[in-house]
Amino acid sequence: MVALLADIGGTNARFALLDGEAGAPVVLPVADFATVEDAVAEALARLAAPRIRTAVLALAGPVLREPVRLTNAPWDVSSAALTRRFGFDRVRLVNDFLVQAHALPHLREADLVRIGGGRPDPTAPMVVLGPGTGLGVAGFLPPDRAIPTEGGHIGLAPEDAREDAVVRALRARCGRAGAEEALSGRGLAMLHAILAELRGAEVPPRDAAEVA
Repeated sequence: MVALLADIGGTNARFALLDGEAGAPVVLPVADFATVEDAVAEALARLAAPRIRTAVLALAGPVLREPVRLTNAPWDVSSAALTRRFGFDRVRLVNDFLVQAHALPHLREADLVRIGGGRPDPTAPMVVLGPGTGLGVAGFLPPDRAIPTEGGHIGLAPEDAREDAVVRALRARCGRAGAEEALSGRGLAMLHAILAELRGAEVPPRDAAEVA
């Protein structure tokens, strides 16, 4: 079976063909395309894809009903619309971090870096976190249950006066101070500006790439 795989976030959409194993991805900026269908058409052209009957799209947003609205991009994704335009027999829409959570038990020792002490317990619950345009979070309960969440939108809980000041500044800039407002690309840029302001340091505006 040849299938189209897609990982669609707020900034980039990555497409690859699955034919036994996944091929090299085509990476397209989300902002360059008005709709997900336009991006899929460009990806299929670049991949020189044969007749594709199955497509699986991992989406950065809650997949509860269709059309799925991406959290940090203006695309609405509908399996029916994709089927009509490209003649797919089957389209599967899934949350992007639900897919990542399913991969957790397949990671090998060489894929891991130990943080902190203690012994790994393969029977314990696991979590996958991904700061990018937003903050993705999903859980995995062994042996085979993955759980999508919107944990990236939980509120921050400051523990001291310095963190109180950072949270107040985040609220002033964003209207709220959630995990995603701090742990993401835009969060990195905001934290840089806020910490400079709190320290009385004059710094030029910098985006996340410049801060990193």
